[in-house]
Amino acid sequence: MTNESSQLTAEPPADILTPRQPAAEHEYLTAEQELHLLESYRTLGYLAENCRVPSVLAAVRASLAELRIALDGQAVEFDYYRNTDRVLSA
Repeated sequence: MTNESSQLTAEPPADILTPRQPAAEHEYLTAEQELHLLESYRTLGYLAENCRVPSVLAAVRASLAELRIALDGQAVEFDYYRNTDRVLSA
């Protein structure tokens, strides 16, 4: 049996304690990226309304949820509540 108590009381590495500095070139979406994401959102919405293959529908719903989070996090204006009763219901 080894004594690992010295490892538990050691200070964490300095880079863990410093706040992350944003990488300026990757912080914001370009207008083109925003348009592509909105197009993807509309396409996923179409699939969620029209696809009846259970495994595909589950993947589409999960993708829509993740994309909504990402778009909302970037403050992208989009029709968040459009037809969600049909998209999110079983």
